[in-house]
Amino acid sequence: MSLESYSVSQAAKIIGRSTKRVRQMITENKITPIPDTHPLQIPAQQIHEMREQLKKPGLHTGQGTGLTFEQVKELVETFTRKALESGLEAQSQANDRQQLHTQRLETELETEREKVRDLQRQLLETQTKKRGIFRR
Repeated sequence: MSLESYSVSQAAKIIGRSTKRVRQMITENKITPIPDTHPLQIPAQQIHEMREQLKKPGLHTGQGTGLTFEQVKELVETFTRKALESGLEAQSQANDRQQLHTQRLETELETEREKVRDLQRQLLETQTKKRGIFRR
């Protein structure tokens, strides 16, 4: 190793990423290795610049995601908001179903009460007719 370049594993340690992530960054052209070096060598200057860039507030990347801290934060906020909205929608639908069920039960109860009143009237009419027959 010369002082002017690092191997993939050395570069990974310096920037705080895995060797797999460093190789991925090479594939994504975020890191440019020195041509025709085996094993791959990466210019030290490039790695030091990347390490400094990753230290800057708002530019931290998630392990292996390639996203900035701000992008991750926005995604988390978006997913959280959607989850809450989804939960509220599900709760609203459950409330609507409960309300419909309650209305059906109240309708059934009123129907049964009508039947009871009809039977009470019929009973009263029958009792009145019987009294009328036996009165004399």
